Amino acid sequence: MLHILLIVLVLVPVGFVYASLFEWVFHGRIMHRDLGLLTYPHSTHTHHHKLFTYDDYHLQRKTDETKIAMAWWNGPILICIGSMPFWLAALLFALFSEYMMAGAIGFSGVFVSASYYGAYEYLHWCMHAPRNRFVERTRVFIWIKEHHRLHHRRWKKNLNVVLPLGDLFFGTLIREK
Repeated sequence: MLHILLIVLVLVPVGFVYASLFEWVFHGRIMHRDLGLLTYPHSTHTHHHKLFTYDDYHLQRKTDETKIAMAWWNGPILICIGSMPFWLAALLFALFSEYMMAGAIGFSGVFVSASYYGAYEYLHWCMHAPRNRFVERTRVFIWIKEHHRLHHRRWKKNLNVVLPLGDLFFGTLIREK
């Protein structure tokens, strides 16, 4: 049983690194590109960028609230896609009769994907619709908020919202001079 706990304790931080890379790829390669048949992510994200610019970054009209967060059904889809590598690993363990290990791997993947998505939505909401919440006064939030605000000026840079490891790894991390 201890080895199951250790697997979860290792997979969760590793999973958050993976989630940052997944966010970077999804944001930069899907939401910022017109992919022909798959137009929804690009068109909705383009509209978000038109409403929330670098200079006009915060929510101005109550009617634009629906353009901050993703549609409700995006969450389950992105959580399923994001946790797929974990489920594939879990399937391999299950094939070799390591059912407890498979469950731990699958659980870790869903936990990380759901937590990261929830953090993305909450932090992104706080960035564009500030209300002086506790989190908004922390140094980390202030830094990632400015990181994201710069993305609204240079949309090919600072693609991560939650954890900018993807930006660091892929060379898209910028700081305002």
